Amino acid sequence: MRFALMIDLGRTSPDTSMAEVIRNVTAIAKTAEESGFEALFVGEHHGHERTIAPAPFTLLTYLAGHTERIRLGTAVLCAPTGTPSDWPARPHCSTI
Repeated sequence: MRFALMIDLGRTSPDTSMAEVIRNVTAIAKTAEESGFEALFVGEHHGHERTIAPAPFTLLTYLAGHTERIRLGTAVLCAPTGTPSDWPARPHCSTI
């Protein structure tokens, strides 16, 4: 059986720093890999008071530097605003 995990940059308290959130997410990613999870997914979120995740590809790049085998991917990508001609400015949307 194969397992995957979806994580975000949510905070349980406004007193939690984003540096601590990143440390926790990195520890979760490493633990998931060590535990045999096949994949780890992150989403894109804007405007949530305790969740700041506007750049999933930046987070995935960071996690790739701290893991070895687990597959990394996006679970949620917000559609870009504007016209399709604006989309190449957002590299992850240029292949839609």
